[in-house]
Amino acid sequence: MQVLIVDDELEIGKAISELIKQWGHQAILAGNGKQAVELFKKHNGFDLVLLDLLLPDVKGYELIPMLRETSPHVPVITMTGHNSRELEAATRKNGVMYYMQKPIDMRALKTIFDHLARKNYSMAS
Repeated sequence: MQVLIVDDELEIGKAISELIKQWGHQAILAGNGKQAVELFKKHNGFDLVLLDLLLPDVKGYELIPMLRETSPHVPVITMTGHNSRELEAATRKNGVMYYMQKPIDMRALKTIFDHLARKNYSMAS
């Protein structure tokens, strides 16, 4: 899978990226919403987006519709260190696959990746 990670906390983004690569997937990191949209268009979409909800230039849940203009069915996993009911409700309206709170539970993330990889493999067969 090709994964776009969008997180303004670059150390966290790099750590997640390295882990995803160890799991056998490709990962590209964007540090803000504008960069994410540019990368998304340049790569003609991704197989999965890991999206921080509080970016310096846009709320993550506002970014989801922009990304889906290029790839309407892309699965999105959101991440936040500042959870609230309002934030979660606004995010879930955009049809996210999974809403995660930071610090990220890497075992849970690995389980999601394994599930998606099996699903994509069975669809390709």
